Amino acid sequence: MKNLLKCFVLIISLKFIEASFRCDYAYSLVAKAWFRHNVIPATWANARLRCSMEGATLASPTTPELEAEMTHIIKNFFASESEIFTGIHATISGSDFYTIEGW
Repeated sequence: MKNLLKCFVLIISLKFIEASFRCDYAYSLVAKAWFRHNVIPATWANARLRCSMEGATLASPTTPELEAEMTHIIKNFFASESEIFTGIHATISGSDFYTIEGW
């Protein structure tokens, strides 16, 4: 009876854990990170705020793996050149670009 109760609690716990994950993020084995592509138009500040409210950050191509994954996402979603926002910005000064992480 004790083992049956443990199995029941485990199954219920797994259901709650499964429901807590978002299905609109995809894991990249190349970059070893989770990505979500937003297609809703927004300014850079609003895109950063949206990511922050989800507990995420705008992706910055700071490593070759991240750059490869971001390039892959862009090529899959955009047939022609389009504007996208990344974590690289020059909001503090007009010509010095930084990542959201500060480098």
